[in-house]
Amino acid sequence: MNTPDSPRLTRVETPHLYAYTAGHGPFTLLFHGGMGSHTHWIRNLGPLSHHMTVCALDLPGLGDSPDVAEGTDANAYLDLVWASVSRLVEHQPTVDIIAFSFGSVVASQIATQLGERLRRMTIIGPGGFGIPKGRNMDIRKRDKSSKNSDDEVAVLRHNLLQGMIYKPSAITDETIQTQLHNVNRTRFNSRVVSFEVSLPQNLKATHCPLQILWGEQDRYAFPSVQARVEQCEAARHFTKHILPDCGHWAQYECAGEVNELLIDFHARH
Repeated sequence: MNTPDSPRLTRVETPHLYAYTAGHGPFTLLFHGGMGSHTHWIRNLGPLSHHMTVCALDLPGLGDSPDVAEGTDANAYLDLVWASVSRLVEHQPTVDIIAFSFGSVVASQIATQLGERLRRMTIIGPGGFGIPKGRNMDIRKRDKSSKNSDDEVAVLRHNLLQGMIYKPSAITDETIQTQLHNVNRTRFNSRVVSFEVSLPQNLKATHCPLQILWGEQDRYAFPSVQARVEQCEAARHFTKHILPDCGHWAQYECAGEVNELLIDFHARH
């Protein structure tokens, strides 16, 4: 999927995941969210690639990457990711990370394995705080037999507004098609990883400059964005930004503001 600002991406295939690279500057791994792919960064890759070398992943069992074995648990999944990421960064003296949602949980583990090579890290709307007991979201099931029908589009729009996007006006045909494309290629249940209680301890084990972004209206941040902020603050110091009138998929809904924050943090220091 391309937009007028999309860079020319080069695909790199590893045994367990595919990566899409472009640009120049600090080598930066981008980890997408659950039921997603590198297209979670569709509004970011172009602007970022002018300031850094972006390496946007399709994580195992998601996007165009290879399948994972049935029953793969969190530890086994993270081992698959590291086996491939370690190849991608083999010749990089330093590495930056930008990650979203489920991808933040994966990235936080990779960060601990990169050690002193990790230069800077941003996570957006992170998971990794355990099962959100009591969170009530009206996510509807699609009728897969009615592909591209008005009914399917209505369900996708409803679900996006329940979890990913705050402002109805932010949902365009591009949003629907990106979501549909990603959902149809999802073969791994990312909650196996994102419902682990792992993010705070992983953050505590990292020592690079850290930036965390939340959409103020992020419903996945349960029981509240502030509660998630406090859990992260208990682990370590970081730079915090809470974006008003913005949902979970902040780098899409508030792309301009997020791009500026990412470029400032990763490319101007």
